[in-house]
Amino acid sequence: MTAIDRVTAHFSKIGTRKIVVPEWEGLEIHYTPITVGERKAIYARGEDAESIMVNTIIEKAKDADGKPLFVLEDSARLFQKADATIIQRIASEMFVTAKSKDLGNS
Repeated sequence: MTAIDRVTAHFSKIGTRKIVVPEWEGLEIHYTPITVGERKAIYARGEDAESIMVNTIIEKAKDADGKPLFVLEDSARLFQKADATIIQRIASEMFVTAKSKDLGNS
């Protein structure tokens, strides 16, 4: 197995993660880890930290069937009608580096 095969196999094994947001009536947000390409696109669309957080959620948040929970048109409401602390918590969890178990460590 080549190095790149190992890299992509690892990414495939991580799969989908879930965040439950109790403040939003238990909304379940499903997402896959952010790739370098996705991160680049999110940062390119963001003017500041807040834009990056909102863009991350719009880009990555899916329902259990893999359908987007938010669309670009939701960004104004996420900016002006959502608790900034919750937005930050969700985006931070999506951006968190791989956990030890994801890297094959105990």
